[in-house]
Amino acid sequence: MRRDLILSLLIACGLVLAGCKKEQPATPPDEKKAAPDEKKEEKKAADPNDPLSKIVKKVEEKVAGAVGALAKDGKALTQEEYEKLLLELSKCTFNDNGIDWQCEQYKAYRDARNRNTALKDLAGMSSTLGLKHMKHESPAVRYTAAGLLRSFFGSKPETQDAVIAYAPEEKNPVVLAALLSAVGSSMGRNPKVAELVLKMADHEAEAVRIEAIGWMASSWGAKVAGAADKVIDKVQKDPSVKVQRVACENAGKLGDKRMLPIFKKLTQKPDENPDLYSSCMRGLMDMWNPFLSSEAPASPEAYKLTMNRLRDKPRSKNRPPWIIMSSFGRTPKGETPWYKQAEVVKALADVALDGNAHWMARTAACRALGELKAEKELGTIKEKLAAKTDFDDKNVVKAAEEAVAKIGK
Repeated sequence: MRRDLILSLLIACGLVLAGCKKEQPATPPDEKKAAPDEKKEEKKAADPNDPLSKIVKKVEEKVAGAVGALAKDGKALTQEEYEKLLLELSKCTFNDNGIDWQCEQYKAYRDARNRNTALKDLAGMSSTLGLKHMKHESPAVRYTAAGLLRSFFGSKPETQDAVIAYAPEEKNPVVLAALLSAVGSSMGRNPKVAELVLKMADHEAEAVRIEAIGWMASSWGAKVAGAADKVIDKVQKDPSVKVQRVACENAGKLGDKRMLPIFKKLTQKPDENPDLYSSCMRGLMDMWNPFLSSEAPASPEAYKLTMNRLRDKPRSKNRPPWIIMSSFGRTPKGETPWYKQAEVVKALADVALDGNAHWMARTAACRALGELKAEKELGTIKEKLAAKTDFDDKNVVKAAEEAVAKIGK
């Protein structure tokens, strides 16, 4: 899946960088501004008790351990070794979740791969092997071969051509989704890849539609003509609620104002379709406060609607959805004069004290309050719930205490 690919790339790149000295530019962007005080700063010794110093020390220790472990890795698999392991996967069972994790041949494949082999894959050096076996009779082999077509630097032109030509013939939806994952990041540069992804958004298998939607709503596909239209259409009309959920959750990244009335409608009645409501709330939050940076400008209208939904009553186990609550602990980036932290803090505290809300939403609200340094409100929550003995309230008090403790560190 697209998210798994991105996550694995970030982790792998982090591990690679951990073992290398970081090359610094000759003149850092902010260095000239700090020049007058530069000599004074150099003379200051780092305070070992400073919070930032403690964090840096912990990171250094973890990185040192990771580098030490990775240094033991041997050479990358040779082409012949890799191919033999790949073809052995034909003995494994393959289903909607992919290759059977317990399959002995799959275990052998995973065990044989090391850091250097993974780096070779990230660089696209294994794509030749992927192209050779992407049409193999075994879906397990085809699925793994599709994964070898991926590259951190973007798929190669020959990979794109091969996938464009073969994808319409692939009958297994999980394998087809993997093929889309291999070339999806090229849809902004290659019109034929874009055409393929847009077409697959209407595929009969929901797994394929979900993969296509993910790429259309990403930074790689957001500017492709027709991509936003298709995602918005899928939110409202796809026959699968699961696909609607994925589309609604990802649509916020597009920053398209046409989504605002749709978000408003689909977040009005949480108990009618709790999962769709929760997904749309996540998409709505992404329009003004995404976890990762977005090219789309933050929407003050989306912020206002989100706050209205956070204050909606009566609350229930579904409203507000617990999965978005921690997100209120981060503040939106850039110029956001419309963002009012005081009203966010007030609404979060109200959720934390509301016994009708899900206990996970209430505890997450406490954690968000901690991130916002709302020590006073957390103290009030502890005080008002101190005498409570039921499971939910006791967990809220515990979360509030932990949040206060973190503020002091």
